[in-house]
Amino acid sequence: MSSEHTSARSRGGFGRRSFLVAGGAAALAFGAGIPAAAAPRADDGTVVHTLVFSFPDTMPDDQRNQFFGEMRDVIMGSGLAQDIDHKPHLRLPDDAYAPVFVAGAIAEIRCQDLATLQRLTGYQPLADFRNKWQAKYPYKVVWVNHQPLSV
Repeated sequence: MSSEHTSARSRGGFGRRSFLVAGGAAALAFGAGIPAAAAPRADDGTVVHTLVFSFPDTMPDDQRNQFFGEMRDVIMGSGLAQDIDHKPHLRLPDDAYAPVFVAGAIAEIRCQDLATLQRLTGYQPLADFRNKWQAKYPYKVVWVNHQPLSV
C-alpha cells in the first residue's frame, strides 16, 4: 500500500466513512485501489445499508442487546433512516472456516436514498456511538449499500 493510502487511513480518511467503523468494505475497496462511487443522485430510491458484525467473545449478550438498542435510538433519532432491524447470526460448525471473520449479527438500515444514507454516515451522534462501543468492545464490521432485495 502506498504511503498516500496509509496516511489517509491513519487520519480516518475514506471521505465520508460508514458510521460504524472505518474498516470493513470501504477499507478493502480503498486498499485495493477501487475508485470511489459516483456522487449519489436524488432519484436513487430506497437504499439498504446491510452490516455484518463480528463481536469479541468477551462481549456478553446483555451488552450486545444494549449495543443494538442504542444503535436504534441514535439512528432513528437522526430522522434520516426509515427503519432499522438486526438479528443474531445462526451459527453452524463450518463457521470456524470463515475467511474474514465469524459473524455475530446482521443489521439493516433503510434510508430514502443514497444521499440520505451519506448524511447519516456523517451524523455526529453516530460517530460518538461508534467510538464509545469500539472502546468498550472492539468489533469488526463489513457492509454493503444496495437496493432492497426481492427475496
